[in-house]
Amino acid sequence: MLGKEAWEEIWSAIAPLLQQVMKGGPAVWSEDQLIPIYRNGCMEDVYWTFSYSPIREDKAVLGVLVTCVETTAKVIALNKLAESERQLNLVIDQAPVAVAILKGPTFRTTMVNGRALELWGRNRDEVLDRPLLEAMPELVEQGIPAMLKAAYQRSERFMASEYEIQLLRDRELRKVYINFVFEPLLDEQGNVDGVMAVGSEVTET
Repeated sequence: MLGKEAWEEIWSAIAPLLQQVMKGGPAVWSEDQLIPIYRNGCMEDVYWTFSYSPIREDKAVLGVLVTCVETTAKVIALNKLAESERQLNLVIDQAPVAVAILKGPTFRTTMVNGRALELWGRNRDEVLDRPLLEAMPELVEQGIPAMLKAAYQRSERFMASEYEIQLLRDRELRKVYINFVFEPLLDEQGNVDGVMAVGSEVTET
């Protein structure tokens, strides 16, 4: 049976790739590519990882070796994870307190909401994807590194109330008071891979 007949519904998508290989072009590789097919009595959205490689004899291309595996379940799982992360980001961004996620032993800021930026006296570009103590060097001599290490290395929650600290206000360091918690974050194996920082300023109080 001809390929055009066997894969009629997808022939327009794959034929140019097969022809490219048959004409001596490079092998084709695609990962998690959406190519709907007809099955179970209807057209279904199906994702594939596939390759088309030339079959040669004396440098002439005689055919195409097709290898493929369906990855629909993987793509759906990744999409659900992405949606969950998007929802988490929305919740954190709208939280009534400062929230930041600090990853790894350098406490790299991977997530931070607007209230945290306001509390820290920084904008997002100054802290996101940077180690916290590098982005906010004023914290180094104020006891914060030891508290973060206690949460990260010993998996201990650290809490403080009305903690006196110097933070930026209008680009100048000023004394403020904050309530905060450093909560260890665990990965799928139960190992600490980061710290969630939650806090609020109580200077006026």
